[in-house]
Amino acid sequence: MNNLPRKLLIGLSRGYAAPIGVAIIIGSSLGYYYCYYKYHQLGYVLFGGLFLGFFVLRTSITGSLYTTRRYANYSGKTSVKQTLIRVIGLIITVGLIIVTNLKIVAAEANREKDIMASQPTAFTTAMVTGITTTHNKGSTYYYAQFKYTANSKVILQETPDDNGYLVAGKTYKLKYSVQYPEMFVIYGR
Repeated sequence: MNNLPRKLLIGLSRGYAAPIGVAIIIGSSLGYYYCYYKYHQLGYVLFGGLFLGFFVLRTSITGSLYTTRRYANYSGKTSVKQTLIRVIGLIITVGLIIVTNLKIVAAEANREKDIMASQPTAFTTAMVTGITTTHNKGSTYYYAQFKYTANSKVILQETPDDNGYLVAGKTYKLKYSVQYPEMFVIYGR
Protein backbone atom coordinates (compact mmCIF):
# COMPACT_ATOMS: atom_id res chain seq x y z
CA MET A 1 0.00 0.00 0.00
CA ASN A 2 2.91 2.35 0.66
CA ASN A 3 4.16 1.89 -2.92
CA LEU A 4 0.92 3.09 -4.54
CA PRO A 5 2.11 6.68 -5.24
CA ARG A 6 5.39 5.34 -6.65
CA LYS A 7 3.56 2.83 -8.87
CA LEU A 8 1.24 5.58 -10.07
CA LEU A 9 4.17 7.82 -10.98
CA ILE A 10 5.94 4.94 -12.76
CA GLY A 11 2.73 4.19 -14.68
CA LEU A 12 2.41 7.82 -15.71
CA SER A 13 6.01 7.90 -16.88
CA ARG A 14 5.60 4.71 -18.98
CA GLY A 15 3.19 6.21 -21.47
CA TYR A 16 -0.13 6.02 -19.69
CA ALA A 17 -0.12 9.72 -18.83
CA ALA A 18 -1.43 11.05 -22.13
CA PRO A 19 -4.64 8.96 -22.17
CA ILE A 20 -5.18 9.64 -18.46
CA GLY A 21 -4.69 13.38 -18.95
CA VAL A 22 -7.06 13.48 -21.91
CA ALA A 23 -9.66 11.43 -19.98
CA ILE A 24 -9.48 13.84 -17.02
CA ILE A 25 -9.88 16.87 -19.30
CA ILE A 26 -12.82 15.34 -21.20
CA GLY A 27 -14.49 14.03 -18.02
CA SER A 28 -14.36 17.33 -16.16
CA SER A 29 -15.48 19.23 -19.27
CA LEU A 30 -18.48 16.96 -19.92
CA GLY A 31 -19.44 16.97 -16.26
CA TYR A 32 -19.52 20.74 -16.25
CA TYR A 33 -21.32 20.98 -19.60
CA TYR A 34 -24.14 18.64 -18.64
CA CYS A 35 -24.52 19.27 -14.89
CA TYR A 36 -23.67 22.93 -14.16
CA TYR A 37 -27.32 24.02 -14.39
CA LYS A 38 -28.04 21.70 -11.48
CA TYR A 39 -24.85 22.07 -9.40
CA HIS A 40 -23.43 25.57 -9.66
CA GLN A 41 -20.31 24.79 -7.65
CA LEU A 42 -18.94 22.68 -10.53
CA GLY A 43 -16.88 25.62 -11.76
CA TYR A 44 -14.21 24.71 -9.23
CA VAL A 45 -14.27 21.08 -10.33
CA LEU A 46 -13.90 22.10 -13.97
CA PHE A 47 -10.88 24.30 -13.31
CA GLY A 48 -9.28 21.68 -11.04
CA GLY A 49 -9.90 18.92 -13.59
CA LEU A 50 -8.48 20.97 -16.43
CA PHE A 51 -5.42 21.89 -14.38
CA LEU A 52 -4.79 18.28 -13.38
CA GLY A 53 -5.49 16.91 -16.87
CA PHE A 54 -3.24 19.40 -18.65
CA PHE A 55 -0.51 18.89 -16.04
CA VAL A 56 -0.59 15.12 -16.58
CA LEU A 57 -0.69 15.62 -20.36
CA ARG A 58 2.23 18.08 -20.24
CA THR A 59 4.15 15.64 -18.07
CA SER A 60 3.68 12.88 -20.63
CA ILE A 61 4.82 15.14 -23.47
CA THR A 62 7.90 16.52 -21.76
CA GLY A 63 8.72 13.34 -19.85
CA SER A 64 9.87 15.35 -16.83
CA LEU A 65 8.03 13.93 -13.86
CA TYR A 66 9.50 15.39 -10.66
CA THR A 67 13.01 15.05 -12.01
CA THR A 68 15.30 17.25 -14.03
CA ARG A 69 18.17 14.80 -14.42
CA ARG A 70 17.23 14.03 -18.02
CA TYR A 71 17.60 17.69 -19.01
CA ALA A 72 20.42 18.68 -16.68
CA ASN A 73 24.04 19.04 -17.62
CA TYR A 74 26.55 16.88 -15.82
CA SER A 75 26.99 19.68 -13.30
CA GLY A 76 23.31 19.41 -12.33
CA LYS A 77 22.44 22.88 -13.69
CA THR A 78 20.03 23.49 -16.51
CA SER A 79 20.97 25.66 -19.47
CA VAL A 80 19.17 28.86 -20.41
CA LYS A 81 17.72 27.12 -23.48
CA GLN A 82 16.28 24.28 -21.37
CA THR A 83 14.83 26.72 -18.86
CA LEU A 84 13.32 28.81 -21.65
CA ILE A 85 11.72 25.72 -23.20
CA ARG A 86 10.18 24.78 -19.84
CA VAL A 87 8.84 28.30 -19.27
CA ILE A 88 7.33 28.43 -22.76
CA GLY A 89 5.78 24.99 -22.20
CA LEU A 90 4.30 26.17 -18.90
CA ILE A 91 2.91 29.34 -20.51
CA ILE A 92 1.33 27.26 -23.29
CA THR A 93 -0.17 24.88 -20.72
CA VAL A 94 -1.67 27.71 -18.66
CA GLY A 95 -2.98 29.33 -21.84
CA LEU A 96 -4.65 26.08 -22.90
CA ILE A 97 -6.25 25.75 -19.47
CA ILE A 98 -7.68 29.27 -19.62
CA VAL A 99 -8.92 29.02 -23.22
CA THR A 100 -10.49 25.59 -22.65
CA ASN A 101 -12.17 26.82 -19.48
CA LEU A 102 -13.64 29.86 -21.26
CA LYS A 103 -14.85 27.76 -24.20
CA ILE A 104 -16.57 25.20 -21.98
CA VAL A 105 -18.27 27.87 -19.86
CA ALA A 106 -19.52 29.62 -23.03
CA ALA A 107 -20.74 26.32 -24.53
CA GLU A 108 -22.64 25.48 -21.34
CA ALA A 109 -24.29 28.90 -21.26
CA ASN A 110 -25.33 28.51 -24.92
CA ARG A 111 -26.71 25.05 -24.15
CA GLU A 112 -28.93 26.49 -21.41
CA LYS A 113 -30.14 29.30 -23.70
CA ASP A 114 -30.89 26.83 -26.51
CA ILE A 115 -32.84 24.53 -24.20
CA MET A 116 -34.87 27.39 -22.77
CA ALA A 117 -35.59 28.79 -26.25
CA SER A 118 -36.33 25.61 -28.21
CA GLN A 119 -37.73 23.02 -25.80
CA PRO A 120 -41.03 23.05 -23.90
CA THR A 121 -41.09 25.35 -20.89
CA ALA A 122 -43.55 26.16 -18.16
CA PHE A 123 -44.02 28.85 -15.54
CA THR A 124 -44.19 28.52 -11.78
CA THR A 125 -43.90 30.64 -8.69
CA ALA A 126 -40.86 30.10 -6.54
CA MET A 127 -39.88 31.36 -3.12
CA VAL A 128 -36.36 32.24 -2.08
CA THR A 129 -35.78 30.17 1.04
CA GLY A 130 -32.38 31.64 1.81
CA ILE A 131 -29.29 33.43 0.60
CA THR A 132 -25.84 31.95 1.14
CA THR A 133 -22.49 33.59 0.61
CA THR A 134 -19.08 32.26 -0.24
CA HIS A 135 -15.86 34.22 0.06
CA ASN A 136 -12.98 33.72 -2.33
CA LYS A 137 -9.86 35.90 -2.53
CA GLY A 138 -11.48 39.13 -1.44
CA SER A 139 -14.70 38.59 -3.39
CA THR A 140 -18.11 37.63 -2.06
CA TYR A 141 -20.49 35.50 -4.10
CA TYR A 142 -24.20 35.23 -3.32
CA TYR A 143 -26.38 32.21 -4.03
CA ALA A 144 -30.16 32.15 -3.67
CA GLN A 145 -31.99 28.92 -2.81
CA PHE A 146 -35.32 28.58 -4.58
CA LYS A 147 -38.14 26.24 -3.65
CA TYR A 148 -40.74 25.60 -6.33
CA THR A 149 -43.00 22.94 -7.80
CA ALA A 150 -42.27 21.66 -11.31
CA ASN A 151 -43.71 18.57 -12.97
CA SER A 152 -45.52 17.68 -9.70
CA LYS A 153 -42.19 17.63 -7.81
CA VAL A 154 -40.94 20.03 -5.18
CA ILE A 155 -37.53 21.26 -6.23
CA LEU A 156 -34.90 22.98 -4.13
CA GLN A 157 -32.41 24.66 -6.43
CA GLU A 158 -29.57 27.09 -5.87
CA THR A 159 -28.66 29.80 -8.37
CA PRO A 160 -26.01 32.52 -8.40
CA ASP A 161 -27.28 35.95 -7.35
CA ASP A 162 -24.44 38.07 -8.68
CA ASN A 163 -26.23 41.39 -8.35
CA GLY A 164 -27.74 40.76 -4.92
CA TYR A 165 -31.28 41.51 -6.13
CA LEU A 166 -32.97 38.41 -4.74
CA VAL A 167 -34.49 38.67 -1.28
CA ALA A 168 -35.08 35.78 1.12
CA GLY A 169 -38.78 35.11 1.69
CA LYS A 170 -39.90 36.84 -1.52
CA THR A 171 -41.60 34.98 -4.38
CA TYR A 172 -40.56 35.19 -8.03
CA LYS A 173 -42.00 33.91 -11.28
CA LEU A 174 -39.78 31.31 -12.95
CA LYS A 175 -39.71 29.95 -16.46
CA TYR A 176 -38.30 26.41 -16.32
CA SER A 177 -37.54 23.65 -18.78
CA VAL A 178 -40.05 20.81 -18.67
CA GLN A 179 -37.35 18.25 -19.49
CA TYR A 180 -34.80 19.73 -17.04
CA PRO A 181 -36.88 21.32 -14.26
CA GLU A 182 -33.77 22.45 -12.35
CA MET A 183 -32.91 24.72 -15.30
CA PHE A 184 -34.81 27.99 -15.00
CA VAL A 185 -34.80 31.69 -15.74
CA ILE A 186 -36.20 34.27 -13.32
CA TYR A 187 -39.03 35.85 -15.26
CA GLY A 188 -39.64 39.54 -14.56
CA ARG A 189 -37.74 40.57 -11.45
